[in-house]
Amino acid sequence: MRKGPGNKSNRRRVSPTRAILMKKKKACPLQAQGRREVSYLDIDLISSYIGEDCRIIPSRISGVSARMQRRLTVAIKHARHLALLPYTDQHALVEKQQ
Repeated sequence: MRKGPGNKSNRRRVSPTRAILMKKKKACPLQAQGRREVSYLDIDLISSYIGEDCRIIPSRISGVSARMQRRLTVAIKHARHLALLPYTDQHALVEKQQ
């Protein structure tokens, strides 16, 4: 029997338990839309990646690639600096008390 790259018996087999553990990688939702840059002026997009407590949602949850997560983080920080987005959710608590 010939041993080489075309031989089927030479391929590595994946055990059933390993196949369950191996997950398909998520596609980046921003790159799927065809976005290359994230602008700090696009508040609708940016606010969807901020949680209820005004913290940035991590890429492992949102599915954003590492490169786009860095760009998204910088855009969020720019928007916060210009007061387009809040830093914290404390202003909501103050309004409720009054």
